[in-house]
Amino acid sequence: MMLQNRTVAITFLLMAGYMVAEQGLTTFFAAYIQQERQLGGGLFAALYWLGLGVGRLSSAALLERLEERRQLVLCTLCGIALLFGTLLISAPAALLGSSFAAGLLLGPVMPLAFSRAASSVTSLKVSVMSMGNAAACLGGGAGPLLIGLAGDASSLRGGLAAGYVVSLILVLPFLLQRRTPAASG
Repeated sequence: MMLQNRTVAITFLLMAGYMVAEQGLTTFFAAYIQQERQLGGGLFAALYWLGLGVGRLSSAALLERLEERRQLVLCTLCGIALLFGTLLISAPAALLGSSFAAGLLLGPVMPLAFSRAASSVTSLKVSVMSMGNAAACLGGGAGPLLIGLAGDASSLRGGLAAGYVVSLILVLPFLLQRRTPAASG
Protein backbone atom coordinates (compact mmCIF):
# COMPACT_ATOMS: atom_id res chain seq x y z
CA MET A 1 0.00 0.00 0.00
CA MET A 2 1.20 3.50 -0.82
CA LEU A 3 0.83 4.75 2.78
CA GLN A 4 3.74 2.50 3.75
CA ASN A 5 5.94 4.98 1.91
CA ARG A 6 6.78 7.56 4.59
CA THR A 7 6.86 10.51 2.16
CA VAL A 8 3.47 9.58 0.71
CA ALA A 9 1.95 9.16 4.19
CA ILE A 10 3.34 12.51 5.36
CA THR A 11 2.15 14.19 2.17
CA PHE A 12 -1.30 12.69 2.78
CA LEU A 13 -1.40 14.48 6.17
CA LEU A 14 0.01 17.67 4.64
CA MET A 15 -2.71 17.73 1.97
CA ALA A 16 -5.45 17.09 4.53
CA GLY A 17 -4.13 19.88 6.76
CA TYR A 18 -3.78 22.29 3.86
CA MET A 19 -7.36 21.65 2.78
CA VAL A 20 -8.71 22.15 6.31
CA ALA A 21 -7.31 25.67 6.11
CA GLU A 22 -8.25 26.29 2.48
CA GLN A 23 -11.82 25.04 2.62
CA GLY A 24 -12.39 26.45 6.07
CA LEU A 25 -11.36 29.84 4.77
CA THR A 26 -13.53 29.76 1.68
CA THR A 27 -16.49 28.35 3.55
CA PHE A 28 -16.43 30.58 6.62
CA PHE A 29 -14.09 33.51 6.11
CA ALA A 30 -16.56 35.55 4.06
CA ALA A 31 -19.19 35.09 6.79
CA TYR A 32 -16.60 36.03 9.43
CA ILE A 33 -15.71 39.24 7.56
CA GLN A 34 -19.40 40.14 7.26
CA GLN A 35 -20.34 39.33 10.86
CA GLU A 36 -17.23 40.40 12.76
CA ARG A 37 -15.94 43.26 10.60
CA GLN A 38 -19.20 44.40 8.92
CA LEU A 39 -17.52 44.27 5.50
CA GLY A 40 -18.50 42.51 2.28
CA GLY A 41 -16.91 39.06 2.49
CA GLY A 42 -17.05 38.10 -1.18
CA LEU A 43 -14.18 40.37 -2.18
CA PHE A 44 -11.93 38.87 0.49
CA ALA A 45 -12.65 35.32 -0.67
CA ALA A 46 -12.15 36.33 -4.31
CA LEU A 47 -8.78 37.91 -3.51
CA TYR A 48 -7.72 34.76 -1.66
CA TRP A 49 -8.55 32.59 -4.70
CA LEU A 50 -6.82 35.06 -7.03
CA GLY A 51 -3.74 34.91 -4.81
CA LEU A 52 -3.93 31.11 -4.84
CA GLY A 53 -3.84 31.05 -8.64
CA VAL A 54 -0.98 33.54 -8.84
CA GLY A 55 0.90 31.56 -6.18
CA ARG A 56 0.58 28.35 -8.16
CA LEU A 57 1.78 30.03 -11.34
CA SER A 58 4.71 31.79 -9.69
CA SER A 59 5.86 28.70 -7.79
CA ALA A 60 7.46 27.20 -10.89
CA ALA A 61 9.61 30.29 -11.41
CA LEU A 62 10.63 30.27 -7.74
CA LEU A 63 11.90 26.69 -8.00
CA GLU A 64 14.95 28.00 -9.85
CA ARG A 65 15.87 30.02 -6.75
CA LEU A 66 14.25 28.19 -3.84
CA GLU A 67 14.44 24.40 -3.46
CA GLU A 68 11.11 22.54 -3.53
CA ARG A 69 11.04 21.40 0.11
CA ARG A 70 12.15 24.78 1.45
CA GLN A 71 9.50 26.54 -0.66
CA LEU A 72 6.87 24.09 0.58
CA VAL A 73 7.84 24.58 4.24
CA LEU A 74 7.92 28.38 3.95
CA CYS A 75 4.66 28.59 2.02
CA THR A 76 2.84 26.21 4.36
CA LEU A 77 3.98 27.83 7.60
CA CYS A 78 3.68 31.43 6.46
CA GLY A 79 0.37 30.86 4.67
CA ILE A 80 -1.36 29.21 7.63
CA ALA A 81 0.17 31.76 10.03
CA LEU A 82 -1.11 34.59 7.85
CA LEU A 83 -4.59 33.05 7.73
CA PHE A 84 -4.54 32.81 11.50
CA GLY A 85 -3.29 36.40 11.68
CA THR A 86 -6.21 37.67 9.61
CA LEU A 87 -8.38 36.95 12.64
CA LEU A 88 -6.55 39.78 14.43
CA ILE A 89 -6.67 42.36 11.61
CA SER A 90 -9.43 44.95 11.60
CA ALA A 91 -8.30 47.47 8.95
CA PRO A 92 -10.13 46.74 5.67
CA ALA A 93 -7.09 47.41 3.44
CA ALA A 94 -4.90 45.14 5.57
CA LEU A 95 -7.55 42.41 5.40
CA LEU A 96 -7.67 42.70 1.62
CA GLY A 97 -3.90 42.46 1.38
CA SER A 98 -3.61 39.58 3.83
CA SER A 99 -6.33 37.62 2.06
CA PHE A 100 -4.47 37.88 -1.26
CA ALA A 101 -1.10 37.21 0.41
CA ALA A 102 -2.42 34.09 2.18
CA GLY A 103 -3.62 32.72 -1.15
CA LEU A 104 -0.31 33.64 -2.78
CA LEU A 105 1.62 31.75 -0.09
CA LEU A 106 -0.66 28.71 -0.01
CA GLY A 107 -0.98 28.45 -3.80
CA PRO A 108 2.19 26.37 -4.28
CA VAL A 109 1.40 23.88 -1.49
CA MET A 110 -0.78 21.44 -3.43
CA PRO A 111 1.33 21.12 -6.61
CA LEU A 112 4.60 20.96 -4.65
CA ALA A 113 3.22 18.34 -2.27
CA PHE A 114 1.97 16.21 -5.16
CA SER A 115 5.33 16.50 -6.87
CA ARG A 116 7.21 15.42 -3.73
CA ALA A 117 4.96 12.43 -3.15
CA ALA A 118 5.09 11.30 -6.78
CA SER A 119 8.88 11.59 -6.90
CA SER A 120 9.16 9.36 -3.83
CA VAL A 121 7.94 6.29 -5.75
CA THR A 122 9.27 4.63 -8.87
CA SER A 123 5.92 3.29 -10.04
CA LEU A 124 2.20 3.77 -9.43
CA LYS A 125 2.48 7.56 -9.54
CA VAL A 126 -1.22 7.79 -10.41
CA SER A 127 -2.03 5.97 -7.17
CA VAL A 128 -0.02 8.57 -5.26
CA MET A 129 -1.89 11.37 -7.00
CA SER A 130 -5.21 9.68 -6.25
CA MET A 131 -4.28 9.33 -2.59
CA GLY A 132 -3.26 13.00 -2.46
CA ASN A 133 -6.60 13.98 -3.94
CA ALA A 134 -8.41 11.72 -1.45
CA ALA A 135 -6.53 13.40 1.41
CA ALA A 136 -7.49 16.79 0.03
CA CYS A 137 -11.14 15.71 -0.13
CA LEU A 138 -11.03 14.41 3.45
CA GLY A 139 -9.45 17.63 4.72
CA GLY A 140 -11.76 19.73 2.56
CA GLY A 141 -14.80 17.99 4.03
CA ALA A 142 -13.56 17.77 7.61
CA GLY A 143 -12.33 21.38 7.74
CA PRO A 144 -15.67 23.12 7.29
CA LEU A 145 -17.35 20.59 9.61
CA LEU A 146 -14.75 21.15 12.33
CA ILE A 147 -14.82 24.93 11.95
CA GLY A 148 -18.62 24.94 11.96
CA LEU A 149 -18.86 22.80 15.10
CA ALA A 150 -16.17 24.82 16.91
CA GLY A 151 -17.83 28.03 15.73
CA ASP A 152 -21.21 26.89 17.03
CA ALA A 153 -19.65 26.09 20.40
CA SER A 154 -17.74 29.39 20.69
CA SER A 155 -17.69 31.96 17.88
CA LEU A 156 -16.88 32.09 14.20
CA ARG A 157 -13.45 33.48 15.09
CA GLY A 158 -12.92 30.58 17.52
CA GLY A 159 -14.01 28.08 14.89
CA LEU A 160 -11.58 29.49 12.31
CA ALA A 161 -8.77 29.51 14.88
CA ALA A 162 -9.50 25.86 15.76
CA GLY A 163 -9.38 24.95 12.07
CA TYR A 164 -6.02 26.61 11.60
CA VAL A 165 -4.60 24.88 14.69
CA VAL A 166 -5.74 21.51 13.29
CA SER A 167 -4.12 22.44 9.98
CA LEU A 168 -0.81 23.07 11.71
CA ILE A 169 -1.04 19.80 13.62
CA LEU A 170 -1.65 17.86 10.40
CA VAL A 171 1.24 19.52 8.54
CA LEU A 172 3.64 19.12 11.48
CA PRO A 173 4.96 15.68 10.38
CA PHE A 174 5.96 17.19 7.05
CA LEU A 175 7.60 20.18 8.69
CA LEU A 176 9.58 17.88 11.00
CA GLN A 177 10.70 15.55 8.21
CA ARG A 178 14.37 16.26 7.57
CA ARG A 179 14.75 14.88 4.08
CA THR A 180 12.89 12.89 1.47
CA PRO A 181 13.93 9.23 1.35
CA ALA A 182 14.99 7.77 -2.00
CA ALA A 183 12.21 6.67 -4.33
CA SER A 184 10.72 3.26 -3.63
CA GLY A 185 8.46 0.88 -5.54
